[in-house]
Amino acid sequence: MASFARHGHGKYCRQTLVGGNYGLLNTTTLQPQPDYYSLLLWSRIMSPLVLDVVPDATNPELRAYAHCTQPSAGFPSGAVTIVLINLSNNSAVQVLPAISGALPTLKATGGMRSDFIFTSAGGPDVLGQLSSHQVLLNGELLQADEEHGIPPLNPTISSADAPLLLPPLSYAFSVYHDAAAAACSAKAGERL
Repeated sequence: MASFARHGHGKYCRQTLVGGNYGLLNTTTLQPQPDYYSLLLWSRIMSPLVLDVVPDATNPELRAYAHCTQPSAGFPSGAVTIVLINLSNNSAVQVLPAISGALPTLKATGGMRSDFIFTSAGGPDVLGQLSSHQVLLNGELLQADEEHGIPPLNPTISSADAPLLLPPLSYAFSVYHDAAAAACSAKAGERL
């Protein structure tokens, strides 16, 4: 979705809700699949306004995308969300986004960051992780139940200038509360 948005696509359509090769819901248990939670969080915090990001050239297995944070997500005006994807199947990546130019205050403010780190709940090998139908959010299993419905998607809160450790085969949504990005201000957000 981030790659599509970065290349100017305004909409994304999922082929199936239930059924097919990999629907958003498991056809037997009706439990949400891992993609369901990604799409849910995306729709809650990512605005359509895409920001330019240049990922670390020394790590070709790291992908980075940035959007203004959705004004309705409850974060301060001007907040920025960065999606980080670690494609390595054996190495964790320590990330400290340093954004200059359009967002000079992102790292300098020393503000707060909300991290939503998704990892597989699959087995110890790569195949088990990639084929798992369960996902962890910040180390906690996400599983819907009849009594509580969809579990809350709670972030971990840290300092914006603290490094983020991204495990192998994982991805994270990191919201920089105090980015104060002019393009993401309340006035700019009115156009979204």
